[in-house]
Amino acid sequence: MKPTIRIMGLGDQPMNESAVIESAKQGCHESFSRLVSAYYRPVVKQCLSIVGDPVEAEDLAQDVFLDVYIGLRTFRGNSKLSTWLYRVTANKAYRRLRDMGRRGIPVDNGGAEPHGDVAPDDESAIAANQELRYLLQRLIESLPPLLRETIHLRLLGYTYTEIARMHQCPPETVKTRVRRAIALMRQEA
Repeated sequence: MKPTIRIMGLGDQPMNESAVIESAKQGCHESFSRLVSAYYRPVVKQCLSIVGDPVEAEDLAQDVFLDVYIGLRTFRGNSKLSTWLYRVTANKAYRRLRDMGRRGIPVDNGGAEPHGDVAPDDESAIAANQELRYLLQRLIESLPPLLRETIHLRLLGYTYTEIARMHQCPPETVKTRVRRAIALMRQEA
């Protein structure tokens, strides 16, 4: 949920996100619908990267927005909506993983099909790529939860500063966690 989201109003004019949030907090369904439209795909992508199942990710995203609808009144605006939404989504997805009796973070392939339009000669390259992704997934799963979540956020493209805001710690702490996670994965590999 990188902050490249634009909330569109009538006539496809960009709207001030703060105004849309305040309107949604007051119960305006149209404003809440704009927030959902703006953030739905990033929430689904985040859910997919955590649970690894597209159907489960769509279901989770709907649950997330139900929670957001109920809890939006408590959003104080001390952080960006995307940061708050990330926490709600991560909490919901990790809770679902626990309920399903699984743990770990599947590595997202960026939405690309694993085989796509590949010539038959490239099948060995596909197999090697899938094996590497599986190994990376297993290495990430072996990390302690805080390091696992931090490396997952980096893989999603968040900056050290954004992750620091989410975890309420200094950016240097995030950098240390990423280095520690990488070191632990190298030891395991």
